Amino acid sequence: MTATIQRAESAPEVSDRQRKPLIAVPLMAFALTAPLYIALALRNHAHLKTCGFDLGIFMQEVKAYAHLQQPIAPLLGAGASTSVTTSHR
Repeated sequence: MTATIQRAESAPEVSDRQRKPLIAVPLMAFALTAPLYIALALRNHAHLKTCGFDLGIFMQEVKAYAHLQQPIAPLLGAGASTSVTTSHR
């Protein structure tokens, strides 16, 4: 345990001038990639290429289970069952 304490004490201190580049690099990467990601997401959404219907499928399954019926999700297509026993045959 004393070796750990000695190692921590011998570690050089990082000045504020040295910390700024360490923080600036991730911020610059975020500033460059965030607008690109947002533009691509909006373009996909405008072209109806987004795949965010998982919540809808889950809601339809829960509703079917609540009514004691087989979990069929119309979002997946006509008669597509989401039941484990029927989808893994």
